[in-house]
Amino acid sequence: MASVSDLAAVSVLAKECNFRTASEIIGVSTSALSRTIANVEKEVGARLFNRTTRSVSLTDAGRHFILKIEPALREINLAISEVRDIKSQYLGTIRINADEAIARQIINPTIASYLKDYPQMDIELISEGRLVDIVSEGYDAGIRTINNIPKDMIAIPIAIDRNMAVVASPDYLMNKKIPNTPDDLRLHECIREKYPSGRRYKWDFKSQNEIMSLDVPGRLTVNSYNLVIEACLSGVGIGYTGYHFVKPYIESGELCHLLKDWTVEWPTLCLYYPQGRNITSSMRAFIDTLKRQTEID
Repeated sequence: MASVSDLAAVSVLAKECNFRTASEIIGVSTSALSRTIANVEKEVGARLFNRTTRSVSLTDAGRHFILKIEPALREINLAISEVRDIKSQYLGTIRINADEAIARQIINPTIASYLKDYPQMDIELISEGRLVDIVSEGYDAGIRTINNIPKDMIAIPIAIDRNMAVVASPDYLMNKKIPNTPDDLRLHECIREKYPSGRRYKWDFKSQNEIMSLDVPGRLTVNSYNLVIEACLSGVGIGYTGYHFVKPYIESGELCHLLKDWTVEWPTLCLYYPQGRNITSSMRAFIDTLKRQTEID
């Protein structure tokens, strides 16, 4: 009788329609996969696949067979996952990828709270500017702005402060005209920032119901919001970054908050993970913690 793994092999080949690709996914040789398919076909008494030297496709019998076995395979996989989850509940490691600015915003209080509540859990929070494939690189989830999340992911919005701020030190502003509109920035030294791709970041502002983007002037270009803040504190020029990161300096008087009525919010942040992936109890607990701490919608 065909085993669950044999039926799973049929399902994978039906999706991929390519012996080499399917065998790589399953982790067997193409000849071993071919024997498995032949054995299943012999057992059911019907050819499930049409094979040529260049292509593989389902027969009518194959399509009918797949429709019948896939719901059962999903239930079996779910049962296995749930049993494993019970065994390893709240024990192990969650790997999350985010850029540095986002990572800083969720360390306190979300991650600090989670590690306190689940003492046997570990978290690997990896921050980097480039957008990674979280599946191929072994992450459980990612956190990015909604416009940077692949379409085949499940995305959960995170309600945290995303307001932007234009700031400068009192020393820099001394004897200079305070900017009242974004156009006034053309008369100032602005601290510009580059994305990991090398593209320069434009400053967004709102005008009534419209958004304007400015490629501001400036002699200093950096690749980190931390460096933007440091340059502002040093009196190099005017910077543009998340209000969350400069709020303490504004409150202490080390930085002045400019163009308050013009600044906008960054796109919504989302935690995301692949569709079809069964969420473990430990990951669900992390999402619940994030919900409590940041009011996920």
